[in-house]
Amino acid sequence: MAGTVEGVVLGMAQAYALRTALPAVGTAEWVRATAGGAAVAWTVGALPVVLGDHVFTWHPAVLVALGLVLLAAMGWFQWRVLRRHVRGAGWWVPATAGAWLVALAVFTGVTTPLWQEGQPGWLVAVIGLAGGALMAATVAALTGLAVLRLRTRAGHGPGRAPGGPDATRRAGVPS
Repeated sequence: MAGTVEGVVLGMAQAYALRTALPAVGTAEWVRATAGGAAVAWTVGALPVVLGDHVFTWHPAVLVALGLVLLAAMGWFQWRVLRRHVRGAGWWVPATAGAWLVALAVFTGVTTPLWQEGQPGWLVAVIGLAGGALMAATVAALTGLAVLRLRTRAGHGPGRAPGGPDATRRAGVPS
């Protein structure tokens, strides 16, 4: 549930930003894709919490696969929307996964040294919120750059996408 809620909020913010860069991408379809990807990522990320440390005794190939699913889920769901609207959308999945990987490193790098045993709950929460804000800003900046590159690769100059929302689909342009 938390992943879905986060995905809806994130999807709405991203859809707002996409209105200018890629106006052919519909808000509702983007929000649904983002919420679906976030739900999958949160489910995978919650496995150690739900199943305990036993998860880390699983075969390394399974753990690597789960890590890849966690990082790629949101980008994959979003790519399924983007590919219908712009050419060259396939690289969105690794770009988004990379953005989340960097953002998670920022979160860990900021919060880990600040969190100390015995701290009051309010301080733990403030540190977590600060780390979360930096993580969100990192993802926003990196995926924003990726959207600009996607727009350029798609042949979209300033303003609206050429030919309207379905131009690339009508023209039979492969994704």
